[in-house]
Amino acid sequence: MNEPRYAFVTGSSGGIGRSIVSMLEDEGYIPVPISTRMEHFPQLRHEVENFAANHPVHALITCAGVGLFQPLESIGHEEIRHLIDVNLTAPILLTQSLLPHLKKTGGHILHVASIEATRHTAYSSAFTATKAGLREFSLTLFEEVRRMGIRVTVINPGMVRTNFYENLSFEPDDKPDTALSPQDVANLVKTALRSDGVVVDVTVRPQKMGIRHKKRD
Repeated sequence: MNEPRYAFVTGSSGGIGRSIVSMLEDEGYIPVPISTRMEHFPQLRHEVENFAANHPVHALITCAGVGLFQPLESIGHEEIRHLIDVNLTAPILLTQSLLPHLKKTGGHILHVASIEATRHTAYSSAFTATKAGLREFSLTLFEEVRRMGIRVTVINPGMVRTNFYENLSFEPDDKPDTALSPQDVANLVKTALRSDGVVVDVTVRPQKMGIRHKKRD
């Protein structure tokens, strides 16, 4: 009997994460949603290490993220701290906690970053810092752990039609070719998991650009 393949997934309750969970089940993995809030670091570490001590972990996939697109001088310190905690610190700490276990299985680490990790957009400085940091962390980590048999992938999607924009001042417009679907990103994760080589860094964007600015109340 083949060993079960467990895969931790953050942000699994909606959008990209939900599509990835469905894909993992189809691919024979057992998805393990992480229930602890990303900014609660001691509890987060405790949750994953306790599980990994008794189950073979073959993948860590981080999708949880928050957006913040405002002039830097208008953002509160606590907002910046929360942004960094969720988008950057939590994925790094989760990766660190699971490395000993992923060494044993020759596992795969996949971080979902953002197109903003690859470019410079006004009013995105704090968000871009977190996503660019996650991308650079992933690329550098691959060089560190490839000799251990661990694979590392970072995916940089453009606008994806999810509830990510619920509390933002803009969202993709209604045209079908101006935003990706969560399944598009899940398909890339599947490709990376299946590949004989290592898909290290991949960017995917909708064919066209289309943004709708929301009316203020």
